[in-house]
Amino acid sequence: MSRIQSSHVYMKEDTHDVTIPTLTRRQGLDSDTPALTVSPETPTAPVLPELHPHPEPTYVSLKQRFHRRFGMYLRTYSLCSIFASLSGFHFGFDTGSIGPVTVMPQFKAQFDPISPILQGLIVSSILMTASLSSVLAGPLSDRFSRTRTFGTGAGIFCVGSVISSCAYNLAMLFVGRLITGVGEGLFLSTVTVYILEIAPTSIRGQLSCTTQLFVTLGVATGYFFSYGTVNIDSSLSWRLLFITQAIVSLIFCIGSFFLPHSPRWLRHVGRIEDSKRAWERLGYTATEAEKEQEVVQREHNEEAARGARGHGGTQWV
Repeated sequence: MSRIQSSHVYMKEDTHDVTIPTLTRRQGLDSDTPALTVSPETPTAPVLPELHPHPEPTYVSLKQRFHRRFGMYLRTYSLCSIFASLSGFHFGFDTGSIGPVTVMPQFKAQFDPISPILQGLIVSSILMTASLSSVLAGPLSDRFSRTRTFGTGAGIFCVGSVISSCAYNLAMLFVGRLITGVGEGLFLSTVTVYILEIAPTSIRGQLSCTTQLFVTLGVATGYFFSYGTVNIDSSLSWRLLFITQAIVSLIFCIGSFFLPHSPRWLRHVGRIEDSKRAWERLGYTATEAEKEQEVVQREHNEEAARGARGHGGTQWV
């Protein structure tokens, strides 16, 4: 049977120590418990750790702050997305320059007379073939990869621009514009898919907007470039615009074949190991690459499940 005992309280005159009674709980036999002695002259107090409510701030250099804020935009996938967005510059530059070209005095002197209908056909001829080739861009990019598809389109665009810059009659100019449209239809839509597939989910929306940014820059550049070349007395005033398109598209064509393939496309065609290496080549860390692979696998499983439900739900009577 347990019981509570209280130790004795006593005073020592020589030391003035006070014995504080302590309560002990024992089971079984009684036992004496030593008393806790506290001197009134030197009271005890709990020792508290030193608190630093305002710790010293750690110095962060300007380079470190810049890397924390914009580091992800300097990764390989961001640079690849920016370079691929150069395709939008082609579209914008042609849109901004072809209108002023058709009203330049030097152009009219070479191809005059030009009716309003003929002028409209010169401007819109590139869109005729671009709308047709864009239909084939999807199957070709699935078959031969995104980079090779828009790289080939840039090469075709370059050939068409060269023909247009060398045109000495309207028939040759039309042929060049039509060939240019074939290339434009191939790379313009494929580049958007490529950027969305290589960009991380955190900044995917921002990187996908770079193509539209380059389109706007291309339109403005085309207008101001035409404003400057109109002062050239020879036919170089309008030919120089097509030459500029050819040079930029050639750079884009060559550079496209050095871009890493889309890891999602590699997984789509069954090249699993190559897709893992592609994530690393794009600048992803091992953790980020694993996370992206899990997302891709989940999307693949969901797509397969939807296909199975759709196939199973279709019954022919």
